[in-house]
Amino acid sequence: MLFLVIFALLGSFLTVFFRHISDSRTLISVAIGCAISANIYTSESVPVVHGGLIFGIDSILYSLFICAVIYKAKDYSTKDAKDMTISTIIAILVSALIELFATWSYTGLGKGAFNIFLGYLFSAAGSLAGVWLMFHFFERAVKKGFNQYLNILVCILIASFVNSAVYYLGTSLIYGTITRFWSPASQAAFVGRVCMAVLGMIGYFINSKYWKPRN
Repeated sequence: MLFLVIFALLGSFLTVFFRHISDSRTLISVAIGCAISANIYTSESVPVVHGGLIFGIDSILYSLFICAVIYKAKDYSTKDAKDMTISTIIAILVSALIELFATWSYTGLGKGAFNIFLGYLFSAAGSLAGVWLMFHFFERAVKKGFNQYLNILVCILIASFVNSAVYYLGTSLIYGTITRFWSPASQAAFVGRVCMAVLGMIGYFINSKYWKPRN
């Protein structure tokens, strides 16, 4: 568990630091790299059990992806953030196809290979739904003069929770058990994403006040 805490702090710190050096490249790299990795290193493939919950590094990685997207929307434009999100989702689907064929070549084209592929699809669908809903809230909050840091916090929570809900509901249908929607893994995912949302808000504050992006 300590490793996950260290990784969350380190990932957030490095994102903030490299934004100061090369902002746009950092956001694009974090978004694509973390979103794809979040589908590979999940709480099922590399579980961390603590307090009866099953944590995974995927919650941290996915939250960093969402942070990169909302930072892009805030400091550039919603259009730029949408373009980056679509590119990331395409990268997730490409990764899904690669894993499908890799698994096919190794174990054959069975139910397990398709279940993994469908998991990627639900993740991509959850990302699209969550991010677009986040953008809707973000734009309305900006027009109403909502505090920018609270806006960042709420936006990260919206996108993260919608993605988790779509993913776990979808995979519940795949595996035929609705308990998966509110399992120790899904509960841990919500906890992890709340913590990462707070770190995301703090990170944006640091980049706004101290380590301002040079470009």
